[in-house]
Amino acid sequence: MRYKLIPEEERCLSKFEHKKLTEYEEAMTKSENEMIEADRLMERMISSVEKLEIRVIKGEMKGRRL
Repeated sequence: MRYKLIPEEERCLSKFEHKKLTEYEEAMTKSENEMIEADRLMERMISSVEKLEIRVIKGEMKGRRL
């Protein structure tokens, strides 16, 4: 899933330190952090698969059935 990340300076709550987050805002922040982490992991897996595919195509590795 692709989504537009909120720039760090806009996500930073330091300028709103006096403001207590509502339960909804806390849930949204947690959700955004989880989406960012999931995106990082997905990109890492995609990159690994692409590298392995290249090595198989070049004959450096043999593809095996799982």
